[in-house]
Parts: sequence; structure tokens; C-alpha cells
Amino acid sequence: MALLALARTHISGCTVLETDMAFHAAICSASGSPLIVENARLHWIHLRRVMGATRQVVGRRRAVWDEHAAIAEAIADGNEALAAEPGMRHTEDARENLVQHMTASAAAEGSAQGSPPDT
Repeated sequence: MALLALARTHISGCTVLETDMAFHAAICSASGSPLIVENARLHWIHLRRVMGATRQVVGRRRAVWDEHAAIAEAIADGNEALAAEPGMRHTEDARENLVQHMTASAAAEGSAQGSPPDT
């Protein structure tokens, strides 16, 4: 839980992204599976990009750490089923927010160029 406490003290900037990455890496390591660790390592550049984009949604910043806390608490309790639910919700929320962010960015870019965004 110390990682979450540290993360909550740095709600903006690069430090938050690094702390977010460290949280996700710790989850992978805690799995005890070298396959999960290796798979995550192969995708870190993409995950980092998604996390950075998610960070642009100001209202999501604190919610992300609340989601992390729920996941960490379930893992600490040793309840895999309980940990899976907030983990899946966290992933789905991130996906939805990323799609919204990308859609808004495309619309703004289209407006700036005087043309409608691609649909």
C-alpha cells in the first residue's frame, strides 16, 4: 500500500506515470508467472502510451488510484476472484476513456482543419 500512498501525493506529471508503471509491474511480478512478466515487458511501450493518454483526462486521475487501491487490497487479501473484478473494470474504464480522448482529439483536429473527422 506504500506505493499507492506515494502515487496519491503526485497526481500530475511524469512521476505519476512512472509510479503507475511501477504499480503495474509490481502486479505482474506478484503473479509469480515469468510468462506474465515477459508478456508485459513486450507491451510496456504501448501500455505507457495508453497510461499517458489516460492521464490527460483530468477527472480520471484520482479514480485510477482508487481502482489501484481496490486491486491491491484484493491481492493483499489473497482473493484472486475479488482482484479480477476491479482489475477488469480498471482495464475497461481505461479503454473507454482512451477511446473518448482519441475521439475528442480527432474531432478537435478536424475542426481546426475545417473538415469533419473521419467516421
